[in-house]
Amino acid sequence: MDSQSINRFNLPLPPVSVIITCFNLELYIKDCIESVLSQDYEGELDILVVDDCSCDASLQIIQSVAHSSSNIRIISNSKNRGVLLSTISGIESSAHDLLMFLDGDDIWLPSKVSEMVKLYSTYPGLSFATHAIYKFRGDFVPTSVANSKQSISISTRRSRNSLQRQILRQSSCLWLGSAYTLNKKALDLQLFCSLVKEHSLAVSSYQDWPLATWASLQSDTVFCSIPTQLMAYRIHDSNHSGAAHSVPLLRRNAYKGLCTFVIIDDILSLYPRECKYAPLIRSKRCYYEYLVSICDGNYLHAFRSLFMSLHFLISRPYLFLKESVRASFLLVFGFSLYGYFKVSCRTVRSRRYRDPA
Repeated sequence: MDSQSINRFNLPLPPVSVIITCFNLELYIKDCIESVLSQDYEGELDILVVDDCSCDASLQIIQSVAHSSSNIRIISNSKNRGVLLSTISGIESSAHDLLMFLDGDDIWLPSKVSEMVKLYSTYPGLSFATHAIYKFRGDFVPTSVANSKQSISISTRRSRNSLQRQILRQSSCLWLGSAYTLNKKALDLQLFCSLVKEHSLAVSSYQDWPLATWASLQSDTVFCSIPTQLMAYRIHDSNHSGAAHSVPLLRRNAYKGLCTFVIIDDILSLYPRECKYAPLIRSKRCYYEYLVSICDGNYLHAFRSLFMSLHFLISRPYLFLKESVRASFLLVFGFSLYGYFKVSCRTVRSRRYRDPA
């Protein structure tokens, strides 16, 4: 779907702001930006690249690519502010109402922007849209293919099985990340930015779920999800999906998850009418508290957090049963990690006090 097929009536194509966030992604950021520059969309693209005080050559690479394109603007943080605050900087600096987001290690397929704009043109009033994705390692980027088992899903907050409910229940079937598109004016993102950037944990939070939660809580939000795969999500050793192979990295991911759910819980508290979702959010918050405590070796607090994560779900039998099964696996994981630490400590002591003779 290109721009010509969208603009059959010669109407002006809406301008789009693209916000790219980057931190130490020198291996991937050039491919990321070039995937935006190679879009088949003929309307205006305002590309904001936010470098979060990278320690590698990311900023130099961004500047080099920007020299060849007049529609790239660079925001360089003087200190590391985290992906959520970097995204907020991009939102506040964006020139247009239609916002698309891209992580600096992911890649858009050429028709991504055209397909999203087509949705907003087809469904006036649409304020939140997302799509299916690819996951890949290395340099392979496939072509766009729709999942024939799914169909386009349009819903409002009042729909029985709406996308809003999927967001507030943190559904794994719904992809956010570098896939979703927002209407800045319809969702009052200025208010979101002013509230969240003052939060003490914003520097350590993920960006997509707080934004999606805010969108799902607005009274007139119209949601859309399409099965077409328009983005390639790169899995590597430094990102969330590829970096849980050691205790320090697991702890980093778990702490970011904990900060994210604290912020989501605080956002939800502003909307008492949606309090029915609070137990699930607090259960997930306690789940991440458990993981952080296990990694820190604070086992008493860990098992208390695990108990509280189940306590919040007692009023929902299905979720309680589902989370109880997961809790049993987490207990096994916790005891296994505890055993690993004990063996490691004994090994260190034996090496330290071994007679050198």
